[in-house]
Amino acid sequence: MAKVHRLHEGLALLTHRSLAALRETLGQLTSMIEPLSVKITGILTKRCCEAVSQIRSIPSQLRNMSNRRAPAEPSFFIPLVLRPVKHFFGIGAPDGFGLSLKDAFLKEYSTEVFNHVAQRFYFLITLG
Repeated sequence: MAKVHRLHEGLALLTHRSLAALRETLGQLTSMIEPLSVKITGILTKRCCEAVSQIRSIPSQLRNMSNRRAPAEPSFFIPLVLRPVKHFFGIGAPDGFGLSLKDAFLKEYSTEVFNHVAQRFYFLITLG
């Protein structure tokens, strides 16, 4: 009976140590979420803003349309603006680097990227 009791105590100690190690490791991993999120949204923002920079071509396109009807369609680059976000999360595709992050971070990342892209767009049409 004493052996069973010692075995039980040993298992309890091992379980306690294992849980402590898991908590420490999980804490280290979760502390990486913020800096990685900043890097991911930064890269996505840069890629999305590349398409937005094409807004500079609109005035010359309009000048070349002197006697034609006003455009009824968005500029060719508009569908390209958020394409990097869609590709990262695998939207409309079977894979994407961030597919495993989609459920947890799609809304947060896409909102942040959209806000930065909108600011860049505003800057380009007002000051740029």
